[in-house]
Amino acid sequence: MNVDQLRMFLMVTELGSFQKAAQQGYISQRAVSKQMQRLENEIGTPLFTRNKNRIQLTAAGRLFQKRCRTILQLINETSADLHSLAEQAAPQLRIGYFSPFDAILLRIGLQKLDTPVTPLTTEKSVEHLITDVLIGNLDCAFIMDDYGFNQHLAQAGLKAVIVDKDQMLIGGNEQLLPADQVTTQTIVQHPIVYYSNEESDYLQRAFVRSLGKLGRSLNVHRVFSYEQMQMQVSLGQALSFYPANLVSYLANPSESIRYLPIAGTNTQRFTFKLIYLPTNQSPVLKDFVHAAQMDAATN
Repeated sequence: MNVDQLRMFLMVTELGSFQKAAQQGYISQRAVSKQMQRLENEIGTPLFTRNKNRIQLTAAGRLFQKRCRTILQLINETSADLHSLAEQAAPQLRIGYFSPFDAILLRIGLQKLDTPVTPLTTEKSVEHLITDVLIGNLDCAFIMDDYGFNQHLAQAGLKAVIVDKDQMLIGGNEQLLPADQVTTQTIVQHPIVYYSNEESDYLQRAFVRSLGKLGRSLNVHRVFSYEQMQMQVSLGQALSFYPANLVSYLANPSESIRYLPIAGTNTQRFTFKLIYLPTNQSPVLKDFVHAAQMDAATN
């Protein structure tokens, strides 16, 4: 089993056929079929159910698909981290984030640092970030809190500083959201999508709980990329939720998306926090925490 096989397996599963994967990879369909057969032989179990014109993943195939994404992500992150270590001698700071929005806060914090630093960044689910900080795999991480529920970070042994206080907006196609606010009826009538690069329902649970009884009747589900989320929202196929202070950094006028508050509710407030272990005495971490707190005062 090698990296090329894993990448080809994911391409096949995403495109839904050996033929389409062969066309995209500029190889023969026979070569793709042989690679997948070799992979199944090495694993010792079928990954596909082969029909006449299409393929479907078996239960083992679906599990292997998830593991493949994790393995390739770790390989890419390790390669990038090793490359950074080889090129730079500045002190390292291992920082985690969970979405394109808190990544903005991460970049702002780094720009405010007066001392050189080699940032080793990783995108994970909020649950994964909290665990990685606790066990020392990360120096710090940006998470969303005080939204639907509170993480009780101090009880877990973590220090947390607020880097941004924000309000959640609903984004939707301009034709779906013609007014200045989004009615609860509109929210109930349309599916709501959110992006997380890992299998995580943290954002779903937080959003649903923030709306109380209304949240229980919503159809909320995860998509696998930020681009996919924006595509569905811009085409009017779904709604999504966005941080008011940061959405302008990523908003694209060509997407025809309006970002509006929910009518008649004051429960959409939340915070972005930077979490770390108080026992971590890294001077670079101390400087970064200070820079993040300074940024919170200007927002």
